[in-house]
Amino acid sequence: MRLLRVDVVGPALAGLALVAVLVVTIVSYTQRSQAVTTWQVGDVFLGVANGSYQVRAPNGTLKETLNAGASGYTTGCALDTDGNFYGTEFSNNIVRKYLGPGAPHTASTFGGGHNTPESIVFDAAGNVYVGNVFGFVEAGIRKFAPDGTFLQTIINTRVDFFDIAADQDTIYYTQEGVDIKAVSISSGPLPNFTTGTASSAFALRILGDGGVLLADGGNVKRYNSAGAVIQTYDQSGEDTWFSLNLDPNGTSFWAGNYGTANYYKFNIASGLVEAGPFNTGTGGSTLFGICLLGELTVAVPTPTLTATPTATHTPAPNTNTPTSTATNTPVPPTNTFTPTATLTPAPPTATAVILEVTSTPSPPMTPGPVGGISLDPRLPGSSGSDAGLLTGVIAVAMAGASALGGAAWYVRRRSVR
Repeated sequence: MRLLRVDVVGPALAGLALVAVLVVTIVSYTQRSQAVTTWQVGDVFLGVANGSYQVRAPNGTLKETLNAGASGYTTGCALDTDGNFYGTEFSNNIVRKYLGPGAPHTASTFGGGHNTPESIVFDAAGNVYVGNVFGFVEAGIRKFAPDGTFLQTIINTRVDFFDIAADQDTIYYTQEGVDIKAVSISSGPLPNFTTGTASSAFALRILGDGGVLLADGGNVKRYNSAGAVIQTYDQSGEDTWFSLNLDPNGTSFWAGNYGTANYYKFNIASGLVEAGPFNTGTGGSTLFGICLLGELTVAVPTPTLTATPTATHTPAPNTNTPTSTATNTPVPPTNTFTPTATLTPAPPTATAVILEVTSTPSPPMTPGPVGGISLDPRLPGSSGSDAGLLTGVIAVAMAGASALGGAAWYVRRRSVR
């Protein structure tokens, strides 16, 4: 958004020419993504690299992009039962937390000691588990309390993606290989869930029946509780399935393809595509994480969040008339409240441009079509949608200066400060 402020400094006579000097201040405001929307149950969060996560509605509409000023790859993500978002910034060795679901979505770092974190999962108690790919002490699955205090290392080996079972103890994890491995939080390594059945095991989710969904590069596989493949999911031209997560409806899942930056919603039972393809618009080799507000996991099967109504509510004028309840609560004032959109502008940055309005231009300029005013093309706001606003503001300023008689006027930039 651009705002123009015009201050008439004063008219003066220069020979036979009438000259007015105006100061135009162009103020630029930046919409901060962290305070744009209220997140809704079912919204899809996508790790799209460049330090960013996109937030999209279930129909694929982009709602906002979260970024705390970082760059690099962003990968797995999750939301806690309060609606706060946690994303793994793989390239920065950071887990980033954004407050939610309501704006502003203030960013902070969570925990510490991460080394190429790629995945993140919650248990029923709200503890946070982070999967790290590389490192010596930092590699593997590390457990944190809800406040970010480090508690323990579950296993010290490469971990790409993982999930916690309903027993709150068993973890299945992948290493971008052919197996789905297992470990106990309390007692250590367990036999593999499945061996040699995958090709490039990436993200996974444990299902309520003990089976598993696995993003496996060339397709998405569904396993039964015994570790046997019973179903596959795929779409033509999609050969790099990487990210995956469950929908809040309990019958569908979402999966992303990093090669095309497309993502889809599948029905688990039928295998049919229920939504998509949607594209992030970020190009190939960018989509490496997907999660949803209200997502169901077997470790946290009943999130406390409920869908937020999308209807816009405009309160009645403040007549100080009690409502129909016995509490005699006045009707709110006429501030319009839209729960799904909040705009918090950044601090403004201003550029003061000294303009000269004259009836005898030098060098010559052709009078413009708006009120006889011609704009120097070097002037900020002299073209596009701002031009009409700028000329209109200057016209009003000149109309208020009685010394500026005449039919045609010219505006050129004298200096910038």
